[in-house]
Amino acid sequence: MGPRSLRLRLASLAFLLLGSVPLARAAEDFTLRIGAQFQGWSGDFVEPYNGVELWAPLSLSYRLDKDLRFFLLGKVGTGSYTDSVGATKTQNLADLTDTVLGGVGNFMHFGLPALLDLRVNLPTGDPSWESKQIPASIPTEFIGSRYQGRGFGVSAFYGLSFPEGKSSFGAGLGYLYTEAFVTDEVLSSLSDGLRLGDALFLVLNRIQDLKAGRSDRFRLTGTFFLPTLEGGEEIFHMGPNVNLSYAFLDPKGFSWEAGAQIFTPARRPGGGGLVAEPKNSFGQRLYFVPTLALEDGWAVSGRLKVIFANGYAEGEALYNGGGFLGGLEPSYKLDLGDRSSLKFSASYDRVLHTGGGQGGMDAQYERWVLGTEYQVGF
Repeated sequence: MGPRSLRLRLASLAFLLLGSVPLARAAEDFTLRIGAQFQGWSGDFVEPYNGVELWAPLSLSYRLDKDLRFFLLGKVGTGSYTDSVGATKTQNLADLTDTVLGGVGNFMHFGLPALLDLRVNLPTGDPSWESKQIPASIPTEFIGSRYQGRGFGVSAFYGLSFPEGKSSFGAGLGYLYTEAFVTDEVLSSLSDGLRLGDALFLVLNRIQDLKAGRSDRFRLTGTFFLPTLEGGEEIFHMGPNVNLSYAFLDPKGFSWEAGAQIFTPARRPGGGGLVAEPKNSFGQRLYFVPTLALEDGWAVSGRLKVIFANGYAEGEALYNGGGFLGGLEPSYKLDLGDRSSLKFSASYDRVLHTGGGQGGMDAQYERWVLGTEYQVGF
């Protein structure tokens, strides 16, 4: 697992931090969520290429008052990964992931509604997990790694809301700090480890109330990176990337979100330092996520992602032909009273990776997921 794939996952993590809310608000002081999830996948290769994972996620939140809450997130899992890169081998892993501890506060600042989100990533996971399982996994540009073992890190996000009638405009600024990536046997030759560059992220959005619980949202986010270091030397500097999206939200009907993620060229070693790459190594992406809320707790979601080929020519070492992902996910939520609920979900995804197979042939993958989550307030 090289710095290029690590930086791509860090970019995905930064966008996740921008768009996420740690835990849903609840009337109770404490909210506990526990779950169980199974997922498996396979590729259409002649030699074995597949994986199976079992996860038990847990989250606990505490509301000190209506404007301040704290949370703890983590999960334990086991996975079996089989690939035939060189020779067929299977990795069997089991461990706790990194743990996230944080808090979110809502307050007034400059006479405007404001939000502050602070999170600490505690290194309770196995830092070698991702590099061990990546050869047997679906490429991370389509489906990211479910495991997190990156070491110590801190993220902070501050945002302001500007109300205007039935609409509001928001602006926020965040920073993601990461310590040196704890090396495993794959990276043991690095004297000072691998230090992923910190990330600065910006978000602008507009939310409009459309009555009857419906709303729409425009969002523009951007992520800017510092260089990645290896043994104290700059080895890679990912270019800024931008995400633009629109979402129509109807909790009792049809909702959808569409967006585009744009990557810019990176800087790589050359001539004694880092120089701009002549072609873009990351293809641009489009995505569409529809959701239909049905009666009695049922819902159906879909997802479509299109990744375009990067700027390198077919046959070059950094060429990636992009591809398509399509998925469907039905779910059912059963309310067990005022303080608890049980949710069941299942999903199926199919991936076509252009030129990603042996000899430059197209590769296809299938993934299946079954999960349940129990939530209780007390």
